[in-house]
Amino acid sequence: MFKGQKGADPAAVAYDGLNMASSKGYEFVLIDTAGRNYLNKNLTEELRKVVRVIQPDLKVLVVDGMAGNDVLNQCDSFEGAVGIDALVVTKVDGSGLSTPLVASLHSRKPVLFLGTGQSFNDLKDFDPEEAINYILA
Repeated sequence: MFKGQKGADPAAVAYDGLNMASSKGYEFVLIDTAGRNYLNKNLTEELRKVVRVIQPDLKVLVVDGMAGNDVLNQCDSFEGAVGIDALVVTKVDGSGLSTPLVASLHSRKPVLFLGTGQSFNDLKDFDPEEAINYILA
């Protein structure tokens, strides 16, 4: 894990972290920009800068399955700001499986994983057929 000093520019921290990972021979780097409220223009601009500086291979939007229709607004906002390639939907244990399907259809992006609890083992691959069967049951 690599983190910058408090108050450091997020794009600079991401850049330094990427360089550190490269120097150690890491093949993959995950950059987490947690707390990006899509309604906050300053945070959106920071995210645009991170994407401009890093030029990531994959941009994954993590959304809260309990957020209801707001998930669609988030998908639209982040797609317009920086583009997204895929989704991860958390908290589906409390909301059922309709949110991932709706978000995927709306954004035309694949859902990679579902979060069904609080531990790492609660992250599972998204199976659209299983979700449809769950909703129709």
